[in-house]
Amino acid sequence: MSEQRQCELYMRAGNHYGSWLLSGDSLLASARILYDNFDLCIDLPVDSEVPDKEKIFSTIFLLYGFCIECLFKCLWVKNGNNIVDNGKYIGIPGANDHKLHELADKVNFNLSENESDALISLSVIITSSGRYPVSRCWRDTKIQRRQSGGFGSRDALEGEHLKLAENIISRIYKILDFKYKEYAKANKANSAGAKSSAAD
Repeated sequence: MSEQRQCELYMRAGNHYGSWLLSGDSLLASARILYDNFDLCIDLPVDSEVPDKEKIFSTIFLLYGFCIECLFKCLWVKNGNNIVDNGKYIGIPGANDHKLHELADKVNFNLSENESDALISLSVIITSSGRYPVSRCWRDTKIQRRQSGGFGSRDALEGEHLKLAENIISRIYKILDFKYKEYAKANKANSAGAKSSAAD
């Protein structure tokens, strides 16, 4: 396959809302499966090895955050915008890729104060504690007053954030009028086209 054709396929995938929907939906499924298998072992002796089921909590938040990021980008593309151009990813102008509240603003997705607060925290988590031991700057995780009450760090793992994330995802699916059968049919046709092109 020529490089030009590979670039064309890259562009088609990147600027097709179904690609971002598939990624978001897969990340959501992974997050839910991990959540269902999470087990907080509060009665373990001090010297005990931490079970794997307790180590996955931060990863659940990471996957929810990445899911929402993909779905906002899905909305951006669905609204007729490009997210890749001339063979390169360009993102959403004026928004940081991992700043979920900024992405929400760019796609005109209204957020409650609690939802905005949750997305700001998830944005920190997906760039720090969800995958790294520290953030890029200590100020990203400094102690501050929280919307939910009290004080805490932006990378604190709060179960309430997952409930708000599920609500946001549900609202995005409604905007997209997400029907899995129709989506699967369209995605199958798109994949078939890509395979046909690969054989050329």
